Amino acid sequence: MPDDAVVEEEAPPPMPEGAVVKQEAPLPMPEGAVVKQEAPPLPEGAVVKQETPPPMPEGAVVEEEAPPPMPEGAVVKQEVAGGAPPTPVERLLAKLGMQSIDEAVDKTELNWSNKGLDDEDAEVVAHVLAASGSLATLDMSVNRIGDEGAKALAASTAANGSLTTLLFYWNNIGDEGAKALANAVAASASLTHLDLEQNQIGDEGAKALAAGVAASGSLSYLNLPNNLIGNRGAGELASAIGGSGSLALNALVVPDRVGKRAELVAACESKGVKLVAWG
Repeated sequence: MPDDAVVEEEAPPPMPEGAVVKQEAPLPMPEGAVVKQEAPPLPEGAVVKQETPPPMPEGAVVEEEAPPPMPEGAVVKQEVAGGAPPTPVERLLAKLGMQSIDEAVDKTELNWSNKGLDDEDAEVVAHVLAASGSLATLDMSVNRIGDEGAKALAASTAANGSLTTLLFYWNNIGDEGAKALANAVAASASLTHLDLEQNQIGDEGAKALAAGVAASGSLSYLNLPNNLIGNRGAGELASAIGGSGSLALNALVVPDRVGKRAELVAACESKGVKLVAWG
């Protein structure tokens, strides 16, 4: 055909009026097929608004599934925060600022007042006292030692042959601790000075100490002010002092409320004991 020839195509004949064009339906989708539709891009600057979930009804409980059970025989390892707790000796050394308890065994005087020591610490100190052959003065004043600590130290005091001065003022020693210390006073051949000011000793403790004083061949000074000793306790002291045949005691300090009782004053005068009342 020439280059500029035009091919005329005939238009299809018009559809008859009322004719219906039949279109075939697309083939059905295979079962499980997923049609992936791409979302149209958002216009620049558009904001997508997301709806917040509705609030939980008041009192609603969210159930969480429990973890699966541990296999039989399994062991759960738990670490203690900060490592193992300190031993009683380590605990005492930390309070005293010492490196070794052996430093104390050969001392002649130990001033451990106002160190925050308690009954557990006193039990360690009792071992030091038992091991020492040179300690003469032990100052445990202004601490938190109670009956159990006093009992431990009393047992070591009774067995120690060098201790002369034992200071317990401003602690929490009650009647049971005083009873133990009274036994130590009676048993010790070296103890001369016992200070129990400002504790919790009542009449029962005073009765025991009175018996210890009467039996002692060495105790010359007993300090008991600011305790809970009443008239009955003062009477026990008077009876023990007045009835002793060989009394080493030469000075007794008692609470002011009982220091002027006639029977106690008379007993001390008869034995040459200086009686002081205060606190």
